[in-house]
Amino acid sequence: MPAIRIQAILTQERASHRLDDISRYTRDRLGNEQAGKYITGLFAVLDKIAAHGVASKPIPAEFGVEGFFFRYERHVAIGTISRMATSGS
Repeated sequence: MPAIRIQAILTQERASHRLDDISRYTRDRLGNEQAGKYITGLFAVLDKIAAHGVASKPIPAEFGVEGFFFRYERHVAIGTISRMATSGS
């Protein structure tokens, strides 16, 4: 039986508010369809990063934050990847 990989993207409240701002800004200037494409595309990239399918760069140590960053269209996104241990693995 093939392994099933389940991933979830969790955003901090502050990041969630920024995503809402970006979505509203895009919607107001380019319409609902483009705003939906932008946010959907952003989360697709995050999924790929979690699956190691997109190159991201580590945040430089001098910032004192462990994580990664990547560019998506006109934004630079930062984040961390949390790994949960599963029983039996």
